Amino acid sequence: MAPASSRVKFEDVVDGDEDFIHSQNHEDEKNQFRNFIWDHRDLIQQFIFLHLNLKSGKGYTCFIPPPREWEEGRFNLSFPVEICDMETKTSRTLMYRVSIPDALGENDHPGSVEEKVRIEAASHIWVRENTPSVPVPHLYGFGFADDRHFTHIQQFDKDAQLAHCFKHALAEKFAGKSLTQYVRNSKLKSPFAYLIYEHIGPKEGSILTDRLEEDGYTTERYVNLFTGIAALMLTLASIPQDKIGSWTFNDDGTISLTARPLFSAFTMLETAGVTRSINKGDTYNNSEAFMADLIRFQQNRLTDLSNSVKSAKDAKTKMAAISVLRSIAHKYIRRESRFGPFVMQLTELDMSHLVVDKKWNILYLLDLEFFTSLPAEMWQEPHWLTSRLVDPGTELAFTVHELRLNFLRIMHPMELILRKLMRHELPLYQILQDQWECDGAWFWESMISLNGSGDFIRQNTNYITFPPGGPRLHQVVYQFWGSDAEEIIAKKVEDRARYVEKLRSWFDARDAIVARDARYQAAAARQQAALAPAPSCDAMDVDEAPVDGNPQ
Repeated sequence: MAPASSRVKFEDVVDGDEDFIHSQNHEDEKNQFRNFIWDHRDLIQQFIFLHLNLKSGKGYTCFIPPPREWEEGRFNLSFPVEICDMETKTSRTLMYRVSIPDALGENDHPGSVEEKVRIEAASHIWVRENTPSVPVPHLYGFGFADDRHFTHIQQFDKDAQLAHCFKHALAEKFAGKSLTQYVRNSKLKSPFAYLIYEHIGPKEGSILTDRLEEDGYTTERYVNLFTGIAALMLTLASIPQDKIGSWTFNDDGTISLTARPLFSAFTMLETAGVTRSINKGDTYNNSEAFMADLIRFQQNRLTDLSNSVKSAKDAKTKMAAISVLRSIAHKYIRRESRFGPFVMQLTELDMSHLVVDKKWNILYLLDLEFFTSLPAEMWQEPHWLTSRLVDPGTELAFTVHELRLNFLRIMHPMELILRKLMRHELPLYQILQDQWECDGAWFWESMISLNGSGDFIRQNTNYITFPPGGPRLHQVVYQFWGSDAEEIIAKKVEDRARYVEKLRSWFDARDAIVARDARYQAAAARQQAALAPAPSCDAMDVDEAPVDGNPQ
């Protein structure tokens, strides 16, 4: 059968925003990496035994499913690993997770995979230690693409645990450091970075996306889910942070808020060729500097991607949009908290990250890979909570606005209940409400999303108006981009032409390969038919006799 991409035509993708060739190359790289991981399954087994402190693993079996059964995300490959004790006839299942180097731009930005694994591990550690009421899977251990592996201290014997407690006390007293529960373990070489989690299976609950397909929409389920989301958001944001950034794991066993704020859209666009505006290790102590780099990234996106504009008019429109953003950005910063405190936020809370019961009570939060300290103005519910949950086919045919009001009605009293647990005075509910009323929620979302700034401006054209019959927005405002605006427009039009030509060549080559394969398959089928033995008379049934009925 021809590959999936053979069913896609040039006309289907030429006007899309995505760099189609880059996405196809990414799929090829992911397939190669999947095979690479599978080829190292014996080594993975050693890592499992290492983090479970099973020594050589003698007396245990380790089953890793074939790649076709693995879970594939944009940035990770994950698969359950079952460990069986042959003596006691018991078993347990862990979740093994590896980051895909190509998806993180490892070739262009060496260290990106390690950066992400450090951030993800530190995020889980921070949540477990600071907000234990948030249910996340246990992290057994993790390792980098060298000989550095870190294991939770509970996997070691009592003597080792006691020694770690003593070391923890000394570090806190004399060095001012707070050690985590993860310690260096072994010097076994690894060709890839990984994390090993507790496996959350069907016995523990169901992924929310699965429950949406199976369950009916009821008021009780809505209330339970809204309550759970509100509790997650408020609890994670209850501890003030002094800077904008991400938590990262350090080799000395500590975590610190010293990694750059990480967003999935930025990671994807950087991999596609957009120049970083927030470099590794960048943190911010004020909202203005952070916003300036967000806008700079939107500028880099337009100038660096070969398919970022479709025409000179499109270029002017998008340049005008970014120019408008620069001029109005200050509207969406709270002056009272521009220097903090900042709060921890889940910028990529997907429905597939939540495990719920049949009544939609949240049982587990599975993913913390994009968990960042950000300005309180960016604190908002996941967009799907008040969009995808709209179900017009039932009696509960809420509009998006009605769903959001219902969510806020649950959020407000919950904030009052949790206020005594919060270590700051930020009025989070009021900030959430204010940002929606002034379009701040859409502004901040546009700054860190794949859709970019253009959508926000198109939906908010009231910022700049001209008299009837006057010039259109893009015909004037794009000039505020800078003195090089015309040069950039000319370059982007050339980039677009080269991209279209390259794309057409890619499809021509693809079609030639598909046609060649079809000819080979047809020839092979004809050859096989020619070599097949003719049916014998003895093998004929009565119904298969010649039409004239004469014996032969």
